[in-house]
Amino acid sequence: MQAASNFQNLWNSKQFLSILFLIGANLIPLIGVLIWGWSVGAVLLAYWIESAIIGVLNIPRIWATQGTAGNKLFTSMFFTVHYGGFAAAHLVFLTSVFGAAEPLAAITVGGAMMWTALSFFISHFISLMMRLYRREFKDSVPAVQLFAPYSRVMVMHIVVLFGAFLIEFLGSPIYAVVLLVVIKTAIDLAAHIREGREARALESLQNAPDA
Repeated sequence: MQAASNFQNLWNSKQFLSILFLIGANLIPLIGVLIWGWSVGAVLLAYWIESAIIGVLNIPRIWATQGTAGNKLFTSMFFTVHYGGFAAAHLVFLTSVFGAAEPLAAITVGGAMMWTALSFFISHFISLMMRLYRREFKDSVPAVQLFAPYSRVMVMHIVVLFGAFLIEFLGSPIYAVVLLVVIKTAIDLAAHIREGREARALESLQNAPDA
């Protein structure tokens, strides 16, 4: 009964459309494993691309917060350097340990990985536009939004990398790679729903009449 009530609330919320796009985008790596024969390295590269997109789209989130233009500019530049360094080191690790260099090169010539990147961008861009339209960042500050992507990205990649090492140890059976994709999607979905609930709770608190 409680589960049905939660689903009904989610269905009626403004977050449902972005959730559908999120699930749709995460289905592409699953198709990559089942149909295109993606390796663990290719799956990890797809998730690295998603992390890079999350970082890029955090810049307009910083600018949507309250504060001076100078503060927002400094925070955006600091985030770009810091998050960019994290992403670069992560990519070097993936190419050297999991052989992600070949699927990375395939992006420039089109194909499945390019469409995967595009699907992740569309999913996160739609989510961003909906949150900007609802002005969910107007009461936040640049320093808070600076670190917002890290909690979601770090938890996701720690779990995914641990699973990837285990899969390599087992000899990369396809069921294990599929399970990895499903677990990552569940983590992503839970984080997305939590962000929406936190934003709605903050909005309700701010709109509550003074006692």
